[in-house]
Amino acid sequence: EIRALYDVGQEIDVFSTPAELIERIGHYLDRPDERRAMAEAAYARAVPAYSLDSRAVELMAAMEARLG
Repeated sequence: EIRALYDVGQEIDVFSTPAELIERIGHYLDRPDERRAMAEAAYARAVPAYSLDSRAVELMAAMEARLG
């Protein structure tokens, strides 16, 4: 679930229906500063937390724990 990875309203926005998606698109098209701030916040979260380097460290730790 994407909501467990990002802060909804600060880093991402979500929608449930096609109509809601259209509304959210219009909202952010009308607010470029808000859109930019949200994209930057999501990027700042994703790059260090979900990078390939971070995942490799997690995999190595799991392998070491399993193999001893």
